[in-house]
Amino acid sequence: MTADKIKASAVRFIKLGGGGGYEKQALEEGRLYLGYHEASDEACREGDWDAIQQYFLDAGHKAFVSSNHMRQVRDFYEQPESCLWITFIDGDLWWCYADTAVTMCLDPDWQTIAPERLGPSRYRTCIGSWQNTNINGRALHMRSLPGYVTKTASGFRGTICNIDSADAVLRIINDEMDPKVKDALGCREALVQSLEQVIDRLYWKDFETLIDLIFQRSGWPRISRVGGSQKMIEFELENPVTGERSFAQVKSQANQKTLSDYEAGFEANSGYKQMFFVCHTAKCDLRSDHPDIFVWTGPKVADMTLRTGLADWVLEKVQ
Repeated sequence: MTADKIKASAVRFIKLGGGGGYEKQALEEGRLYLGYHEASDEACREGDWDAIQQYFLDAGHKAFVSSNHMRQVRDFYEQPESCLWITFIDGDLWWCYADTAVTMCLDPDWQTIAPERLGPSRYRTCIGSWQNTNINGRALHMRSLPGYVTKTASGFRGTICNIDSADAVLRIINDEMDPKVKDALGCREALVQSLEQVIDRLYWKDFETLIDLIFQRSGWPRISRVGGSQKMIEFELENPVTGERSFAQVKSQANQKTLSDYEAGFEANSGYKQMFFVCHTAKCDLRSDHPDIFVWTGPKVADMTLRTGLADWVLEKVQ
């Protein structure tokens, strides 16, 4: 069951303290924390943003810097509950909504505390809690997110900023695919299906060569061709990292009984780590429950042909 999709009037990135100093506290307590200790809470509540900007000017900041500082504080106070807040912590994207009430938590003697030990000055309470999964429960690891979304984590030096790719953030949290990617995947699937039909027309020797090339380009070089000297094995393969040996059997046609016979032969031969059973034209839906036996029929071969950049090779052989 798919969860309800989220919406947002705006999306803001917030850095929770210099060097992430407020991150743990924010996650545990379900809050948005802000520094900017010098910014007058009274002026902020009154919406006197000219006074806040003037403070930064008086502190020696340039006009555009002062305006940027003021804008960040203003966002913290004025963004509504419908604003989506995001941050990046320990390799994950975290998100939440927050209540509009701003509560001060400024230490009375904050001016005497060393900057690295200084806590936040104020906070907004999360509606619910911070979350690092999409609406369907899948983790939002930064390594799996597009760079145009995660660039803010490394490129932004302030506290709060707008997100250029706000629509993408919402789409990712809602577990939706980019429409352009969806279109491209549809075209890819159509190409794989077309390749499967073309591969079906390969001469059997060319089909064996194709399988050999697929393994080579996948990092599994053939170390010997056995063929007729050993009925069970077409050619031997070696994992160059581990040195483990596997073998492939390539058949032009096969049914489940044929596969079962090769399964029995593999289990009786302990010298190989894995077996790849590759069939040009399967007479039925071939299946193996053995964890070290991999069955490739038309769709898988076509997919691997595309993945390894051999589509043009196939087309040239058949044309």
